[in-house]
Amino acid sequence: MNDEQEGAHLLAGVARLLRRASRLAGQRPVAEAEALVAEDLALGAYLAFCGVCQLLPEGYDVEGTEPGESDPALLLRAAELLLRQVPVDDQLVGLSKVVADVRDLVREAAA
Repeated sequence: MNDEQEGAHLLAGVARLLRRASRLAGQRPVAEAEALVAEDLALGAYLAFCGVCQLLPEGYDVEGTEPGESDPALLLRAAELLLRQVPVDDQLVGLSKVVADVRDLVREAAA
């Protein structure tokens, strides 16, 4: 597998983690006072998912085994760790923004 293929494979994994985190954060029962925070986390994870999908080659399929984890915070942390393994090259314009967004989400989820 060359660096481009490996990067796409890793990014697809990140996309699946972020999509699941978004869905779970939006579905979790929370106290009314925490509902806005949960909605913000769900939206942030979804926007990061969209950002990752834009980095993938056109037509690349992000479908695959859905992550089994049910804690959005752990899914976001896993996405952050997986992003560290993505080979960086000039073709991945926008990767640094996605990395920063996911790091912000990890901090937000931990708060």
